[in-house]
Order: sequence, then C-alpha cells, then structure tokens
Amino acid sequence: MTRKLGMVLALAGVLGVLVLLLRSAPAHATSGPNWKVTVHNTSPYGCAMNIWTVKGLEPYEKEFKYLAAGETYTFQTGARCPTALSGLIEVGGAQWREVRGTCLLTGAHQDPIQCTATCWNSSWTICRKAGTDPAVINNNDFGFCKN
Repeated sequence: MTRKLGMVLALAGVLGVLVLLLRSAPAHATSGPNWKVTVHNTSPYGCAMNIWTVKGLEPYEKEFKYLAAGETYTFQTGARCPTALSGLIEVGGAQWREVRGTCLLTGAHQDPIQCTATCWNSSWTICRKAGTDPAVINNNDFGFCKN
C-alpha cells in the first residue's frame, strides 16, 4: 500500500512539473504561422485598404488600414491565409475611387470573395494601372502590383 501511494505521489509530481513547463512555454512555440502581406503606397494619394483572409471556408475581411502617400504597412494575418487586397483611393476632399481588388495568388483583378488562399508572405505596391492624366482618376485606375 505504501509503495502504491509513493508511486502515485511521484506520478503526480511529474505531471505537475509537466503542467508548469507547458504553462511557461513561450507563446510563439505553439502559435503557428503568422502570414505577412506588406503594402507600399507609391501613389500621391491616401488609400484605405482591406486585407482578406480565409476564415473556415469563407472569405473574411481581416483588417482595414489607411496608408498615406509613401507609407508602408505590413498586415499580419496570423494563421489565417491571406487571399486578396481591396480598397479605395482618396483623390481629393471627400472624393474616393475604387482600387482594383487583387487576388494575391494570381494578381488578377477580381472580387476578393472569389480569390484562393495563399499561405505565404508577399509584398505589393499601390500603383497606377490605367489612365495617364493625373487630373483625372477613375475607379480601378489604381491597383496592387506585386513586388
């Protein structure tokens, strides 16, 4: 009986040490991937952007960010794989134009909800895709160019 009690206490001590080790392990040891999508605004205008990820099987708007002209920002999506970028560009006062939504996998101009997940890091710039007159900016004149 004493021997069984000693074994049970020893096992309890080992389990207690294991629990303490697991609780004190750094968060990054078990947190998984943290996908990053960097966007540099090379336009002379401010841009309000969204990054899209997959949540379950559905597209999900993960984060909104305003980038001033010349500013760079890195979205960190955690374990959710990024799928697309979309946004609006501020062309003066309260005037906004659509930025071409772009699938990160193909770089194609598409609705973000139709894009496939990309489970890797990538880098993009906001660039002019159409039109040449700086005084005239239409929807989809700006988009995302892969670096």
